[in-house]
Amino acid sequence: MKKQKVTTHDISKLLGISRNTVSKALNNHASVSEQTKQKVREAAASLGYKSADATAAEEMEAASTTARGGIAFITNIFTPANNGFWMGVIKGIEEITAKNGYELLFDFIKPDELLKLSLPSCVVNRSVNGLIVSGYLSKEYTDLLASVDLPKVFLDARPDVSFSALYADILLVENEDSVYDMTSHLIGRGHRHLGFVGDITSCRSFMERWLGFKRALLDAGLTLEPDYCATGPNPSQYHHYDDIENAFKRLEAFPTAFVCANDTIAIRVIQYLRNKGFQVPEQIAVTGFDHSEHADFVTPALTTVHYDEKDWGRRAAEELLWRMNNPARPYELVRLGTKVIYNDSTSTVPASLPVAAAPSVSL
Repeated sequence: MKKQKVTTHDISKLLGISRNTVSKALNNHASVSEQTKQKVREAAASLGYKSADATAAEEMEAASTTARGGIAFITNIFTPANNGFWMGVIKGIEEITAKNGYELLFDFIKPDELLKLSLPSCVVNRSVNGLIVSGYLSKEYTDLLASVDLPKVFLDARPDVSFSALYADILLVENEDSVYDMTSHLIGRGHRHLGFVGDITSCRSFMERWLGFKRALLDAGLTLEPDYCATGPNPSQYHHYDDIENAFKRLEAFPTAFVCANDTIAIRVIQYLRNKGFQVPEQIAVTGFDHSEHADFVTPALTTVHYDEKDWGRRAAEELLWRMNNPARPYELVRLGTKVIYNDSTSTVPASLPVAAAPSVSL
């Protein structure tokens, strides 16, 4: 009886990966990681597969089962206030992936999936060629994603996970120097009591902005005043009004300036201060970061840090495509430049230090 020949279908069934991936691995395609190639080779040897057994037509059919494949955007960000920013990021990613023939898939990680450490189905089924990861993910979930044998790009990362442990390329904007410059600007205008607001445990960007704030105080010979800062872990990263209220309801006096980790936080701080009877910037100055769509329209216009979120998305997709074609190259840390935009929210020199709380008023 003639022995039935082994095909790429048999290998894909054994390993639980697509036939297309098997074909690419056997042909040493650059889009497949070395680990996967090795697994495919070992499985092929164990089954007695020989390249002569598969016809050229079969291989071409397997390689063209899908166009080029898919790229997954994985996140757990659901904050409505950030939708405009993240939609810009996604548009940038989609522009590059579509131009290069890849389908962009979205996978929003729900809180229970985060707790259970459940990977997205597209990752489990190996139905995508690469991952772009963003959001405020736990260390455990970040470690889980880092262990996935797929090309990856992280948009930002946790401060308690080293870059080398991510086994991925990382994309950040310039954070520390821009906040240093904004804080120094405030100090130069006479501010001596300053606070910082942002969950510095949630992402490396917030941590770097905190470091820029602290460095500016140190260089100016000023003392960091912890009572004026809200930097600890917070479920929504101080993006909600209630978070600001809970953080500062204990204060009987306030600094003359708040440096905030992003625009959403800054806008919440302005709302809270006005509700407490303060004038912004006449009594308390406020800065943000990200130059979001609301920064120029909030009153007063917000001093913030500009970078194009769509460019951030484009660059993330470009980096992932490069990684897919260069799997053996060293992992990269890529930073986009930023620019401080000085607006009305920091325009006034403080009249007194610090500022006593006024009676609360209604918004």
